[in-house]
Amino acid sequence: MFQHVLCIYPYRHELGDVNFLPPLGLECIASVLEPHARAVDIVDLRKEAGRTHDFLRPGTDLVGFSINWDRECECVREEIRSVPPGIFTVLGGRHVTLDPQQAFDACPNVGAIVRGDGEEPVTELCQGVPLEAIPGLSFRRNGHITHNRNRKSGPLTQNLYPN
Repeated sequence: MFQHVLCIYPYRHELGDVNFLPPLGLECIASVLEPHARAVDIVDLRKEAGRTHDFLRPGTDLVGFSINWDRECECVREEIRSVPPGIFTVLGGRHVTLDPQQAFDACPNVGAIVRGDGEEPVTELCQGVPLEAIPGLSFRRNGHITHNRNRKSGPLTQNLYPN
């Protein structure tokens, strides 16, 4: 059980002229995390004036970032690198799925990257499945990066709703 999970959408600007689209993928991941945490917060930095470190609590033990685009790269990396040592930091989303090694290289505090759909790997992570046994997960251990086999895509659960 996690004490506090912080889910961050790290971008500052909306894509194009769409006005506002909520980070639905991150909200679905928050729903998966909720049964395994005492508290889950979702922060969309397009709508908040603070930075990631402003939303950390004394009991924060997991921070997850949704990295879907190759824009605002240095700002996004600064947000990720702002998470203090000792807090497990997980990235997910389309952009890091395409090149997880680049994200590990740019952000030495990242502990794991979910490649592809995140609902099943995050559930397994919360259930205590060993990192090396979770398909679709890349992780850092003792300075070494391991890329597990890809997860086969299948239907998602029909009762998953964004948090």
